[in-house]
Amino acid sequence: MNKRDRFLLLFVKSFYDKGRGNPNTDNQVHWTVIIINKIFKNHFKEDLSFTEAEVLKAFKRNGFKLSEYGENEFTWEKFHANHITIYNDKFLNIKVRNNKDLGNTWKQHKSNYKQETIDKIDNLKADLFKFWDDNKHLLE
Repeated sequence: MNKRDRFLLLFVKSFYDKGRGNPNTDNQVHWTVIIINKIFKNHFKEDLSFTEAEVLKAFKRNGFKLSEYGENEFTWEKFHANHITIYNDKFLNIKVRNNKDLGNTWKQHKSNYKQETIDKIDNLKADLFKFWDDNKHLLE
């Protein structure tokens, strides 16, 4: 395992929790990769980005499962009943809230956010900076 793999493995272990894995636009693999890469671009270092294969490997090593929508599993009845828009057919069994909160760390707080939500996002942002300070040496 190289340094990038070890760093990403620790990141996934620190900031993601296992969920039910129901297909949803917020737990799609490509969306998770985008969020992880934006975190590092917006908070730490512009030239650090990970491929989908690297991210998937880190999630699999942490015990997360990858599910795919096959032709037999997808029906238009499911689509309309659940109001899902499917752009991609690969999903991780992560808690969707993890991705949403991580995505909010680089955005401005909305005026209608509760103070509890603002504190949660600010604490998560502080955890991201602490993680970076503790583990950036793995990338050198």
